[in-house]
Amino acid sequence: MYRYIRFITVIAILFFLGSCTKDIFSIENRDKNIKNEDNFSKENIDKNYKKIDIKKYYLEDFFILSAYDLEAQNSYEEAREIYLNLFFKTNNSIYLVNYLRVSLLMNDYKSIVENSQKYYFDNIKDEEEILRLYSFALLNQKDFENALKYGLILVKKYKNSNNYELLGNIYLVKEDFKNSYESYLKANKYSNSASSIHALSGIEFFKFNQKDKAINRLQIAIKDKNYNYLLVLQALLFFDTLKDDEKVNNLLKDSYKFYLENNLFYEKQELINLIFERFKTEDKIIDYLVTNGIEDDFLLNLYISKGDKKNGLKLASKLYDINQIDDFLAYQAMFRYEIALEDNNLNNKELEDIIFMLEEVVETSSRALYQNYLAYILIDNDKDYLKGIALVKDALSQDPENYAYIDTLAWGEYKIKNCKKALELIKIVIEKVGLEDKEVKLHYEKIKECTKNDIR
Repeated sequence: MYRYIRFITVIAILFFLGSCTKDIFSIENRDKNIKNEDNFSKENIDKNYKKIDIKKYYLEDFFILSAYDLEAQNSYEEAREIYLNLFFKTNNSIYLVNYLRVSLLMNDYKSIVENSQKYYFDNIKDEEEILRLYSFALLNQKDFENALKYGLILVKKYKNSNNYELLGNIYLVKEDFKNSYESYLKANKYSNSASSIHALSGIEFFKFNQKDKAINRLQIAIKDKNYNYLLVLQALLFFDTLKDDEKVNNLLKDSYKFYLENNLFYEKQELINLIFERFKTEDKIIDYLVTNGIEDDFLLNLYISKGDKKNGLKLASKLYDINQIDDFLAYQAMFRYEIALEDNNLNNKELEDIIFMLEEVVETSSRALYQNYLAYILIDNDKDYLKGIALVKDALSQDPENYAYIDTLAWGEYKIKNCKKALELIKIVIEKVGLEDKEVKLHYEKIKECTKNDIR
């Protein structure tokens, strides 16, 4: 349970960071109020204070840009010092908020607490931001009672989803699940966010023994929230806890297809990691993907890894027909070449077709793998030595240490009878990989024999 609470707290930090940065860089001329160091008592927050005008500072724009630039370079200490100095120069509490926000990025909760207490201004927008940052910093300093105290003040004055979620997080860490649940429910009324749904379903499932309710909440939300990965992960956890393999596999399939169809690369990659973790072996993963009709570059890469050229060729051809992506055309050509070699069926027409496909690819793609593959075919099949050498040199300019590319160049130099150069190159390959590779050994023997007759 402790790990689950920690997980929800981490998620809360991510959502909280987002809420703290919202509209944070707008600079407005607003009236501000200064308080004493006790200004975080409830009585003081509710009072009216003496207003202080924002002052003009002639270097303000310069320092703002400097601070933004430092932030972009992750130079947080320097950036926040500029923000604090701008606050002193101008009385504009937006700079105090920026100071606190950057301190949060640095996990410097002590500075947030100290400076919130010391420099608080009573302004609707900035007051809410400062209170939220202050409560959150107290929570992370494990001052749970004060975090709760100011969290309650925050939601009394500013009722919204972010603030109720923060209050729910505070109650959750205190293991007050009833009040935590009620806070998340209130947050959910203001904004049906993935984070509040995640928290509500977690408490329902693990603490209230309302498993069906938790699962139903998630299943509705997953479709409504476009297969939000956080919610998918939660549902997978529930199904796995219940040992319901069928529901786990179905959700993996539906989520993967959604991410694939909607080009959600990050979510797809995270799900691939889960699939590897669940099915362990490439054979089981391939079986799962094929059974569920999942045909994409993930399955293609598994075929490549397994050396399954015939299924790889079928899939590469199908994917190219659908997407017209050069990578699939290249793999289609490479699979065809290797299958033809294995079957002793590399006739001239097949070879010309393969060369044509790869030439089409390298016209638009400078990927070294494709350049080298075409180069080797041109050289090894005596089609165009000079073009092959030029292509493999381009590949080597991208990856100078690649022994396969060096071997191709050595073979090209051999073919044009530049045997001494070829020997120099093949020796580099042998130093790296030895003579266990049959092709390298064959090239070495041919080149060595050639040097006996090379008088250049």
